[in-house]
Amino acid sequence: MSNALSHKLFLKSPSILKAGITAALTASVALGSGCVWKPDLAATQLKQWELPTSRYVEVSDAKVHVAESALCHSTAVTDSNKALAASAANGNSSSTLLRHPSTINSQPHQTQTHHAQADPSQSSPAQAATTGDGVETLVLIHGTSASLHTWNGWTRELENDYCVVRLDLPAFGLTGPYTEPSKRYSMDNYVTTVVQVMDKINIDKATIAGNSLGGGVAWLTTLQHPQRINRLILVDSMGFKFEPKHIPVGFKLAQYPVLDPIVAKVLPKSLVRKSIESVYVDDSKISDDLVTRYFELTRREGNRQALTQRMREGIVMDEVSELGRIQQPTLIMWGKQDDLIPVDSAYKFKQAIPNSKLVIFNNLGHVPHEEDPKATAAVVKQFMQ
Repeated sequence: MSNALSHKLFLKSPSILKAGITAALTASVALGSGCVWKPDLAATQLKQWELPTSRYVEVSDAKVHVAESALCHSTAVTDSNKALAASAANGNSSSTLLRHPSTINSQPHQTQTHHAQADPSQSSPAQAATTGDGVETLVLIHGTSASLHTWNGWTRELENDYCVVRLDLPAFGLTGPYTEPSKRYSMDNYVTTVVQVMDKINIDKATIAGNSLGGGVAWLTTLQHPQRINRLILVDSMGFKFEPKHIPVGFKLAQYPVLDPIVAKVLPKSLVRKSIESVYVDDSKISDDLVTRYFELTRREGNRQALTQRMREGIVMDEVSELGRIQQPTLIMWGKQDDLIPVDSAYKFKQAIPNSKLVIFNNLGHVPHEEDPKATAAVVKQFMQ
C-alpha cells in the first residue's frame, strides 16, 4: 500500500515557513550561547525510565521497549468467563472470553460535548479480542516525541480490567532508532513493527488505540491487518491534511535539513517545556518530572536524528481515502483546544469511518489522554463494554 506522505504542507504555508526561519535563528543564537549543548544519552543512562513491567522485544531492525500490565500474564479465569467458555464449547458462537467480566458504569466527563452514535450491534462483547485466559487486550501507541509513558494514566485506569500493552515506536523513548540506518520511519514500517511486536508477545487480536502519529499507525494497522484488530480508538489522530494553529518549535526545526547538526545536539530544557505547553491546555498539570522525562528520552542516543527523518516522511496520509473500509467499531476522541491538529479533523474521521462514535472534550488539547486520563479513560471503558 502506498504511503505517499507529504511534508510539503509546512513548506507551502508562508506563515509556517516564516515561523520555521524564526525558530532557526533562535536556535542559532542559542547554540552560540553554548549553554544548551546537550549530547545524546546512552540507553544505559536512561534505566530510570524503564518500568517494572518493561521488556525489550526484538523485531526487524529494532528492539522495541514494551510494557504490559499484570493481567497480560494472569492465568485466573472468572466464573463468568468460565460460563462463556462452556457456552462457546457447546456451539454458541455468540459467546467469547472476556478480560473484563463486569460492566463498568463510568460517566462521561463534563467536558464531553458531542456523542455520535455507533452501531451497538457492532461493538458487542462477542467480538472482544482476548487472550487464552479471557482478558481483553488493548494496545496503545504514542505520538511524535512521546513515549509509552504518555499512557501511564490510562494504564492506571484500565489495568484492572484489561491487558494493557504499550510500546515505544522506533525513533522514540527507550526503543531508539532502527538498527538499519537506511530504514525509513514511514507509516508502513511502523505498522509492520507493531504487528511484529504483537506476534512476538502472542497477541492474535486486540483493540488498538493511538494518539497523533500513533493514531495514524493505529488506523493504518486496522486497514492493513483487519483480522488482527477488534476495535479502534483514535485520539487527536493524524491523517487528514490540516492547518495547525501552533507547531512545537522542535517540529519546525526538524523541517530544515541545514539545521540537522543543531537539532542533533542542542536541546534547551525550556524548549521541551514550551513544546509540552503547546499541547496542553492547563499548564499547571505539567510537572518538572514530566518535562524531565520528555527531555531525557528525547536525548536517547539516535532519537533526535531519527526524529528529523520521521518528520520528513510527512504528516498527511493518502490512505485516508480508504477509511471507509474500516468496519471495526471506532471511538474518536478529541481535545477541542487542540492547536496542532484542530478539531476539524475529528469530524472528518467521524464522517469517513462508518461505525464510529465521536467524543469531544472542551477543555483539553492535543494529548487529552495524558492531560486528563481519568475522564478520557472513562469514555474508553464505556466504549469497550
